[in-house]
Amino acid sequence: MRVALTGATGFLGRAVAAALVARGHEVRALVRPGREAALPPAAGLVPVPGMLGDAAAAGALVAGADALLHLAALGVQSRDRDWARMVEANVAAPLALLDAAAAAGVGRVVAAGTCLEYRGHGRLPGAPAAGAPTCGEDAPLESADGYGATKAAGGVVLRARARARGLPLRWLRLASMYGPGDDPGKLVPGALRAARAGSPYEMTAGEQVREWLHRDDAVDAVVRAVEQGGDGAGAADVVDIVNVGTGEGVRLLDLVRAVYRAAGADPARVLAGARPYREGEVHRLVMDVSRAGAALGGWAPRVALADGLAALAAAEETG
Repeated sequence: MRVALTGATGFLGRAVAAALVARGHEVRALVRPGREAALPPAAGLVPVPGMLGDAAAAGALVAGADALLHLAALGVQSRDRDWARMVEANVAAPLALLDAAAAAGVGRVVAAGTCLEYRGHGRLPGAPAAGAPTCGEDAPLESADGYGATKAAGGVVLRARARARGLPLRWLRLASMYGPGDDPGKLVPGALRAARAGSPYEMTAGEQVREWLHRDDAVDAVVRAVEQGGDGAGAADVVDIVNVGTGEGVRLLDLVRAVYRAAGADPARVLAGARPYREGEVHRLVMDVSRAGAALGGWAPRVALADGLAALAAAEETG
């Protein structure tokens, strides 16, 4: 299969590109000029220089492709959260890519969304969410997070355009990921770095409940979605939304303490409450992932959180 890929230099994209090539697919990856060296080394990976949102680059990327896999996004890190740039990267650029794919006769599109699109349950500080609710694929989308809001908007626009074009689209809402090669500014790498140094880690009270998906499990889900495609037989059935996660909520305080224990550090060094919650912080954001197995050919997460953290800590120690 010939796959057109965006986001191939990112945390998830590099691993997905390598996995697709290893499975015998030809991958053409959009990459900013001068960033070719950031692509994973693989004989079947062909760089297509260009910028996300550039019409000529989009046309060159999707020419002759069987599938478009869109993983590129802006705003995962707070340092990138300029609203105008996020709207361009997460809403306008994906729409242009889908139109280019439709014009080129691409058979299907797979795109990565995020759990942060969902409204979630409860707000902090304040009364926590009652019980253990989860967000199904039809749960309300009302994110106070700029990244989540623009990804939600982009998803709505992209799905509407796919239906209008009759182009099968799978929208994968991915849980928060962790694993080797992650951005050092994210929560797990930052906590692990502090733990290995024996330093204290300042955080909020940590009552936020989230789910954590190992990158390898996310790669497996994405590759399955690309290889299987969509089943849409008509405009009303073209779009498929799938939550991809563990469905298991973990308090952030418990997660950071687990990182410290995995690194052989004292979890008492985690300074809960040293930082305030963001205004309107969601208390519980955990997805209902019951559709994922059937939708993705029997997919299920295989890396338990404790095992993933232990492997990450061991890699840090020996790397």
